[in-house]
Amino acid sequence: MSFHDSLLSRRTVLQALTASAFAPQAFAQAGFPARTVELIVPYPPGGSTDVVARMLAAKMPALLGQTMIVDNRAGGNGNIGTAFVARSPADGHRLLMATSALVTINPHIHKNPGFEPFKDFAPVSLICNGALVVAVGAQSPVKSLRDLIALAKKEPKGVFYATPSSGTPQHLMGELLNQAAGISMTPVHYKGVAPAITDLIGGQVQVLFSTYAAIKPQVDSGKMRVIAVAEARRLPEAPQVPTIAETFPGFEMTTWFGIFAPAGTPAPVIAKLEKSFAAAVATKEAQDLLQSLALPPVGGSAAQLAQVLRRDYDKLGKVIREKNITAD
Repeated sequence: MSFHDSLLSRRTVLQALTASAFAPQAFAQAGFPARTVELIVPYPPGGSTDVVARMLAAKMPALLGQTMIVDNRAGGNGNIGTAFVARSPADGHRLLMATSALVTINPHIHKNPGFEPFKDFAPVSLICNGALVVAVGAQSPVKSLRDLIALAKKEPKGVFYATPSSGTPQHLMGELLNQAAGISMTPVHYKGVAPAITDLIGGQVQVLFSTYAAIKPQVDSGKMRVIAVAEARRLPEAPQVPTIAETFPGFEMTTWFGIFAPAGTPAPVIAKLEKSFAAAVATKEAQDLLQSLALPPVGGSAAQLAQVLRRDYDKLGKVIREKNITAD
C-alpha cells in the first residue's frame, strides 16, 4: 500500500469514527419523539400542578408531533414520582413536572428522597412562578408588613404564623422574614392549607404564609387580606399590594413549576422539548389559565430553570440547616 493510500485509509477511518460518535445525537434529534411521551406529576390529580401539566400535554401533539400523557405518581411528599423519573431512560420520553419544593427542599429535609437534583436531572423548561404572600384575617388590626413587624417586636414569639406543613416554601419564607426583620414569629404547621385558612379567619393565628393561588377565593370574598408579596415585583392581579422587597431590599421568595428530563438526555432532545414547552406556555389559553390560577407564566429556557434551581437549592438549604428542619 502506498503512502497516499495509507493516508486516505486513515482519513476514512477517522471520518467514520467521527460520524459514529455524533450519530446517536443526530438520530435522537431526527427520531424524537418516537412514541408517546409521559409527563409524570408526583401529586394526586386535581391540584394546580396536575391542571397545568394536563394543559401542557394537550398542546404537545401539535407542537411536538406526538401524544403526551400525564401520569400521576403521588406519595412520599412527591419523592416517589420524582425518583421514578430519575431512574428512567434518558431518551426524553419520560419527563417530570416538578414544583420547586420537590427539588430544592425535599433533598434537604428527607434523609433519602431517592434522587439528587443536580446528578439525576436535566432542566428543560421553567413553566411558571407561584407567588407567595403574607396574609391576615379581614378583622386583623395588622394593615401592613410594618404593622406585622411592629407587633412581632412588641410580642416576641407571641405572633403565630400558619403554614400548610413543616419544610414547605411557605414555612421557609416565614423563617427568612424572621431573619430579615430581626423578629421571632412562631410557626404553626397544619396538614394542608385549608385548616390554616380556617384558623386564620377564626383568629387562632395572626398571619398566614401561603401561595396567592391557594387563598385567592378568600381574598376575593373579603375574608382575608394580603399585606405583602414575596415576588421581586408587585403582582399584576394585585398591584396595590407591596412587595416585601420594598421594606427589605433584595428579599425574594417564590415557588415555581419546571419540566425536567433524566440526566444524560441528548442535548438535541432537550432543545426540542424546551422549544415545545415554551411555545405551549406562550399560547393565549395557557396564559389565561396560569393567570387565573395566580401562577405568573414564564415559559423559560433550560438555562433559566437551571439558574433558579441552583439559587433556591442553596438559599433554602442554608435556612433548613440553620433551623434544623427535617421531615423524617
